[in-house]
Amino acid sequence: MSVSSCICYRTDFASLKAIADASGGGLQELHAATGCGSRCGLCIPYIRAMLLTGLVELPPMLPNDFKKLGIRCSTLERLVTQLESRGEPVTHDAEAAARLTDSPNLQLDQSAQKA
Repeated sequence: MSVSSCICYRTDFASLKAIADASGGGLQELHAATGCGSRCGLCIPYIRAMLLTGLVELPPMLPNDFKKLGIRCSTLERLVTQLESRGEPVTHDAEAAARLTDSPNLQLDQSAQKA
């Protein structure tokens, strides 16, 4: 299972990446062009991860996974807190998330973006 789209606006990350690549824009430009991120907001950290990594299919991730990438995700944090407070299990593919967040290639990408 992977996360590959904004479900509220039925826009896949491949389309968003194409828009970002063509325009040189980031999250704000994608939001203005497509509306993505303006309803439930759960796609925002995934769109940020897509822009950072270039991947259009991402593993389901929890807030700590995003933090390793330097991405805040307050909407997802609130959702996880609510589910945990109700005793509902919050699970994800920790191995897949770790492969993404601990990738040596990703570290090179982050260094290149800061330079």
